[in-house]
Amino acid sequence: MADGTDVRRHQARPSLSETISTTLSTPSLLIDHGSGATDGDDGDDTDLSSVDDTSFVSSTRSLNSSEYQTIEEHGRTYHRFHASKMYDFPNDAEEQERMDLQHELYLHSAHQRLYLAPIPEDPPRVLDVCTGTGIWAVQFAQQNPHSHVIGTDLSPIQPRWVPPNCSFEIDDAEDEWTFDRPFDFVHARGIWPVFADPTAFIRQAYANLKPGGWLEIQDFVFPIRFFDEDALSGSALQRWGRLMLEASRAAGRPYTNSQHHKQWLEDAGFEDVQVFTSYWLSSPWAKGAHYKLTAEFMKENAKRGLVGMSLRPLGSLGLAVDEIQDLAMAAIAEFGDVRIKGYAPVTFTFGRRPDN
Repeated sequence: MADGTDVRRHQARPSLSETISTTLSTPSLLIDHGSGATDGDDGDDTDLSSVDDTSFVSSTRSLNSSEYQTIEEHGRTYHRFHASKMYDFPNDAEEQERMDLQHELYLHSAHQRLYLAPIPEDPPRVLDVCTGTGIWAVQFAQQNPHSHVIGTDLSPIQPRWVPPNCSFEIDDAEDEWTFDRPFDFVHARGIWPVFADPTAFIRQAYANLKPGGWLEIQDFVFPIRFFDEDALSGSALQRWGRLMLEASRAAGRPYTNSQHHKQWLEDAGFEDVQVFTSYWLSSPWAKGAHYKLTAEFMKENAKRGLVGMSLRPLGSLGLAVDEIQDLAMAAIAEFGDVRIKGYAPVTFTFGRRPDN
């Protein structure tokens, strides 16, 4: 995609069930970025076909035309808004498909729940930070029709047709938050590569919650761990993880931040902080249908995303593009190999702002 091209998509994406049709047991919602189409059973309560065409809600922030444009590097596109932040992952159609696939993986880990915090139905104001394609915000808005859901992100890649109670803003969550009213629920997901100072984000979330409001962070705990690491000599996946960690630390945005969420919520003043942990597996080595399906998701997630998420970080270490691609492809090939018993914790951390 050339520099300056709008990254919004105008074609419906293949359904997840087409991708791993032999393992999916439930239909998935995949947003058509441009047409509003969905993929799923007609009776699925997440079907967007019931949303009236008049429900389009544009961003509440006025954007310059350049902010809808992108920066192209090595055949991938990245956000232009606050481009100096150098967010590591691309924002093109290929990456958006991966993000929606990963949404299904988070749902699978939470047994099809969008959140685990004990919030009431239809909380009046909800904020989804780092909303990505907006799929979580749209589904939450559908399930809670009396809530007003706002999703924010650096990239304007959200759908143009959304429920009437859902809107999107292009915003940098590392800047000072300027919302005119507090929220009942703040949600963030997949922020492990995002913040230089996650504690500042958590403090801002606290300050922008009503008394009694909840913050929930759903996050991947990087890197992938292995049983018997000493037996992994020559593993491309292990080497890839170590280099990605090195690059993230050098950039001042350590990918390991997510392991501290519980402590940081408590330090910020949140009460009733709880953590629920699931595991994403690199191969179907563990017993049980749940984890075998998790491994299928992870394999597909890696196939779609590992090269793209590696280009900027590993390039900053001086690796050439062909070296990065070769390493990423070798790592992808190890997903699904049951001899490599890899796993990564995925945490659902939530806490409540005190009532007083």
